Amino acid sequence: MILAWAAGIVILLPAITQPLLAFALVAAVVGVWLASRSIAYPLALAFAPALVEAIYGSNPLPSGGTTFLFLGWIGLAIAIAVARGTQPRTLLSAPVVLTLSLVVLMLIRLSGTLDPSYGSKKLQLFIANNLVFVIAGVFVGAQREHSKRFYALLLTISTAGALLLLGQLATGAASNLVANRFSISAQEYPIQLGRSASDGMLLAIYGMLAWRSLGGRLAAMAAFPALAVALVAAGSRGPVLAFIVGLLALLTLVAATGRARTRLTRVAAVVLGAVALVPFVVPGSTVGRALSAIFGGATGLSTSGRSGLWAQAISNFSAHPVSGIGTGGFAGLQTGELYPHNILLEAAVELGVVGLVIVAWLIVASLRRMIAAWRTAVGSDRLEASVLTALFMAALVNALFSGAFQDNRELWLWAGLGLGMLARRPGGPDIVRARETGPDHGLRRRPDDPRRDPHAHGRGGARLRPGGSGRRPRHAGT
Repeated sequence: MILAWAAGIVILLPAITQPLLAFALVAAVVGVWLASRSIAYPLALAFAPALVEAIYGSNPLPSGGTTFLFLGWIGLAIAIAVARGTQPRTLLSAPVVLTLSLVVLMLIRLSGTLDPSYGSKKLQLFIANNLVFVIAGVFVGAQREHSKRFYALLLTISTAGALLLLGQLATGAASNLVANRFSISAQEYPIQLGRSASDGMLLAIYGMLAWRSLGGRLAAMAAFPALAVALVAAGSRGPVLAFIVGLLALLTLVAATGRARTRLTRVAAVVLGAVALVPFVVPGSTVGRALSAIFGGATGLSTSGRSGLWAQAISNFSAHPVSGIGTGGFAGLQTGELYPHNILLEAAVELGVVGLVIVAWLIVASLRRMIAAWRTAVGSDRLEASVLTALFMAALVNALFSGAFQDNRELWLWAGLGLGMLARRPGGPDIVRARETGPDHGLRRRPDDPRRDPHAHGRGGARLRPGGSGRRPRHAGT
């Protein structure tokens, strides 16, 4: 025992004498514990580095260290989940397989690319962000408690960033890297703040509609105005347009849910309050730029040079339609940008028609599975499927106007969470294919599902019809 204590002291002595090492040791222990609890923790906290940098003042890790730290952390959480026997049935669905196919194609097309250095970096980031995020999303989405934990954590991170910006605007300390556009630090570009705020606003609306606890709903209501300020203060038109598209998708799907419809009035009141607050906090020029994509104006019609990039991408795709110009090759065209700010054109120009088909197929397959999850879900699950579809649509709009593959990891994240939701349903991925056949859609029923037996009876003795209406059959004399 004495020898064990002595060995422990010798091992921990460097940590005792070096505070930074001690902090790293504690962080590692906590990180492993959180990874063992749920993949939701590292997956949500992967969106926190910008907030940490803003508070700390800089990134304490070397370039690329943050990305690969979270790659290892999320990978560890996935490995623990697999070791425990957790493997969602939708893990090998089309969106995941297509993402793996895209990785292989990007690897093959590294040869002959116009910019091998950027192409290699792009592939690494795509694996660390997009591939890992879609797989982790499937695991998180497959378990209700884990997905709820993830949404709450992500909303907390987005709200914290928005509150930080709100305080900076009040004191005049907000970072103004680009004219009429604000961010929480010099390390974060405003568009990233706008995207985070847009997603946070959709999650806040989900919280107001779905969360059962009064405290949770009040917290979501309180978060929404701060997030609205952050969205507009970022001055980025893409995230504003993405939020509007996501909001319309969410309202369309929620309108089919009776219980949620009754709560939309409180959401409308909060939205109106946020709209009234924004002009008092955000400079008018920034408000005008952010909203110009919706209400028009010279700024709204401008593409900020993107039309030229799109034309270059289309021209080079026309010249190399089969193989493209290689992974990261657009950076070698000397356009002043590394990518064309549109993932479909990016796939076409760099990976050829095969890459374009893979990305387009991935988008359609992901959306179809989300709609399938929404159609078969009930109660709070249907609200969750609604917000996931809204978040996916918002991410798609962002991906069509800004960023490269690796910058649009949210598109893959929401796709993964949607696949995870589908794994909760009896029948899993077969739901999508079965909808094309038979009046009962060929869905596999649970053994205890009363609709499995035509002679089974529901509550009160009412026979359940094949469609599951549960109405009592007519009898003579009634």
